[in-house]
This record gives sequence, structure tokens and C-alpha cells, in this order.
Amino acid sequence: MIKPCLGYSPEHGAKLFYESALGGVDLIKDDELFGSTSISDAAGRLKAYRSAARAVMEKTGKEPVYIANITDTPKRMRDHAKLAVDEGAKAVMVNFVATGIDAFRELTEEFGSELCFLAHYAGAGMLDSRDLGISGNVLLGVLARLAGADSVMTMTAQGDTALMLECVRTVQKHKLPMGRVKPVMTALGGGVTPLSIKNITDTFGHDIILGVGGAIQGHPMGTTAGAKAVMQSLSAAVEGRELAEAAKDSPELRAAIDAWQ
Repeated sequence: MIKPCLGYSPEHGAKLFYESALGGVDLIKDDELFGSTSISDAAGRLKAYRSAARAVMEKTGKEPVYIANITDTPKRMRDHAKLAVDEGAKAVMVNFVATGIDAFRELTEEFGSELCFLAHYAGAGMLDSRDLGISGNVLLGVLARLAGADSVMTMTAQGDTALMLECVRTVQKHKLPMGRVKPVMTALGGGVTPLSIKNITDTFGHDIILGVGGAIQGHPMGTTAGAKAVMQSLSAAVEGRELAEAAKDSPELRAAIDAWQ
């Protein structure tokens, strides 16, 4: 997730995109706060970031996937989804709670064969409460699937038992059988750093997307180093190596541990 959340041009964002991608990450998305504004409209970002992705491909042989935040009015979302297809993008993101589930469903029905849709949970807190509203695991675990999401973003709850239980229930509903409705890929964000990745993968397995933002752009050695530290931590977690052991051969990972331990 590119940070800061907003306030910069497509050209500056493309620079952050490029630097992040050089660190080896697979998916790069807009922040959920970054809609289409006069400072940085979705169309401008689609063109600039897709150009950056192609430049990374030429340099490294690996093309990162850009996930544009197209959250907007129904008409504008449709226009931007069409532009994403025309630009060769593979995925887009929608804050489906804020736009409305039916508006999101119309997009997935029309463009679902051409684009992967990441449904973001932004705004879920308005609808979910202890006594009223829609249970978070139903909203993010069931209704997003029914609306045609391919992946659903939710937040990890590090250190809070009650919130972690709700997160686990949500992730379970991403995979539980629902007749002909396909499971979705879980995306987990919320303060993820190289130090927390092993705990997350131990809890939820490897069939997930890790949403990392500030730990990449905020790395003391710079954005590319931050991305490398994340990928090195992930490799260690998957291979069952201790983080400290992996850091012996990685100045980027050592710097991340020093910064966030």
C-alpha cells in the first residue's frame, strides 16, 4: 500500500510505486483514502503506475500488479474500470462498504471476467457494532463474496483477543463452502511490519495477501529497502527460519528490526 495515504501527484506516486516494486513485491495498491481528486485522479494514476510497472518489468523481469482504488460514484467507477481494462491493468479496488454493496456488485458483474476486484473494508465500523448493525464477519466474510469480490481486505488485530477472534471468523468465511459461490483471497493489513509477518502466517496460513504500507515507505534505508525487508521476512516465515537468523545476511531486515522492535 503506497504511503502517504494521499496528497501527491500521479507522477510522484509512480516514483514510489517503482521504488517499491524494485524491492520485489508482487502487488501494489492505492490507499483506501486515495480516491479520484483534482490532485491525483484515478485515470492519471492508472496511466502513470502502469507505465512504472512496465519499467520495472524491463529492469527486473517481474511486472508488479497495480491495484487502483476506483472508489467513486457508480458512473465514475464504471468509467475507471473500463479504463483499467484498456490500460492492461489486472485488478482494481473498491471501498465496497462506502459505495454500497449493489453498486459494487454491478461492477463485478460487468468487469469480473477482465479484472480482479479487491473489496476493501473501509467504513465497516459504521455498520458493525456490538448490539446493532451487521456483524463484521458477515459483512466482510459473506456479503463481499456474494457481491462478487475476488479478494477481501480486512485488518489484523495484533494484541487484541476479541478483535482477533472476529478477524479469524471473517477469514474463515472467506473460505467456507457457499454452494456455487467461490472462495475469496484474504488480504490482511493494519500495521504489518517485517516483525509481525511470521505471527500472521502462523495464524492464517500462506494463502493470503499481506497488506504492508508504512513499513515499506517508512523504512530507514528507503522504500526499496523496506520492500526487500518485507520480502526477506516473508521468505523466512515460509521457510521456518527465525527472523534474527535471516537478518544476519540482510542489512535491510536488520534495519527494520532495529526500527520497529
